[in-house]
This record gives sequence, structure tokens and C-alpha cells, in this order.
Amino acid sequence: MLNSRERTKETGCIIEHTEESKIMGFSPLARELGETAGRLYRADGFYCTEAVLKVIRDRFAPWADDYIIRMSSGFPVGVGYAGCMCGALAGGIMALGLLLGRDQPGDRKIDQIQARARELHDWFISRFGSTCCRVLTGGQPDNSANNARCHRFTADVTARVCDVLLLEIADN
Repeated sequence: MLNSRERTKETGCIIEHTEESKIMGFSPLARELGETAGRLYRADGFYCTEAVLKVIRDRFAPWADDYIIRMSSGFPVGVGYAGCMCGALAGGIMALGLLLGRDQPGDRKIDQIQARARELHDWFISRFGSTCCRVLTGGQPDNSANNARCHRFTADVTARVCDVLLLEIADN
């Protein structure tokens, strides 16, 4: 198993990298979905954003068309290889929007989705130190060590989104 710790230059935060996803602390269903997203990312050829969105869609919104997954294809590797926002995080936010978002102006669901998106963002920063793909991968998203890191981001975001959705469903 690959284990390493590093302090990012940009934020000074310590990020621990492991080949296996540390999806401990999540519900059993969330761990299962996280592992599935990780497999989709690594073995099945999806990028991070696509894997997160597909797994959440398949479990929570099977009625949603494959266009949902296609829509996410421009977000991986920090939005089209620009190295900006982590694609796994972007996929998680899109997945939350799919299930908690609004489709009419003036709908107060906007408050709920904005709050859940911000919570996911803040959780990601506290866990990984940054939301920037370039920072998270050291500017080299395609090398094998970073593939292991991106696997972890994909699995953990999927698990976190699953648990958020389970809580939201239980509350409604």
C-alpha cells in the first residue's frame, strides 16, 4: 500500500496519501458506493467526476438519463485539464444538486443545496487541504501516485455524498 504525507506549498496543509481509500467513518452503504466509484475511476476508465456522478445517480436517481454523466465529462482534472477545482468534488456537488437542487426560480430548495454544497466543500478542504486539482496532484495528475490520490478523492467524495443524501432523505 502506498502511504505518504506531504505539506502542500500553497496551503501549508498536510495531506496523507494512500493507495487504498480511507473511507472509514462512513456508513456501510457509503463505503460500498465509494469503493464502486473508485473502481469505476481506476479500472473502468471513467474520470473522477463521471465516476462520482454515475454511482450516486445509479443508487439515488436511476430515473436520471445518462446525459447527467455526459454533462460531467468536462470537469475532470480540474475542469478540462486546467488544474482548478477537483473533479471529484465537482461531481459530488453535481450529485447533490441532482437530488437536492431546484428547477424553478424562487424555489427555496436553493438554500438547502447551497448549504450542502458548502458543507461538502469545507469537508473536502479539512480532509485534503485544498480543492485545487493542481495542488492536490502537484501539477501532475496523470502519474501513477496521483492516480492513487485521485482514486481516494473519488471514493471519499462519493461516500460523503451518499451519507449526506441518506441524512437528507431520512429528514424528509
